Amino acid sequence: MRPDYSRYTDSELKDAYSNIDKDSFPERAELLKAELNSRCSRSFGSAECGSKEHTWKSDGRNKFFTFFFMVLAVMSFCDALGGDASSIGIFLLSFVFLAFYLSMLHKKAGWVTLNEEGIVYENISGLRKIKWFEISGCRIQHMRFTKYATIKLSNGGHEVLPVFGEKAEEIAQAIVEIAAKKNATYP
Repeated sequence: MRPDYSRYTDSELKDAYSNIDKDSFPERAELLKAELNSRCSRSFGSAECGSKEHTWKSDGRNKFFTFFFMVLAVMSFCDALGGDASSIGIFLLSFVFLAFYLSMLHKKAGWVTLNEEGIVYENISGLRKIKWFEISGCRIQHMRFTKYATIKLSNGGHEVLPVFGEKAEEIAQAIVEIAAKKNATYP
């Protein structure tokens, strides 16, 4: 009697495959492997499996701050024209921040890509690539009104990804699943 692996949940299927005695039950191991590969090809964008590239972008924050500093610059400029000397400093400061966030929008900074080799992301400090073997996991951290994903590295360090909110949860879940698969001993 063969088990119906199509009725297993993803976690049950992965657990069964990693714990099966492949020497004693080679046919069942092959069936488990086939079902895992089948689900992997059907998964959303195959990001969970790592077979294709999947990218998340987070430019909403940059748009918000661009708009905020644009409004602040216009208001302080109008006050400066009216003779308010302190408004000149506020205008200059808001103009610098406005230029910064406009450049971030132009560069399209704040994205994360998962591919076969690892994680590629760009933030304020530039482009960063992390291979799958360097990653031991990923977790969600909370910061005031939002959450962000932090990659746990094998060497004990961590990297903060530049995508926030629900997108960070999606990324963290995909990273954990891909890292588990990449670091497992699947043939």
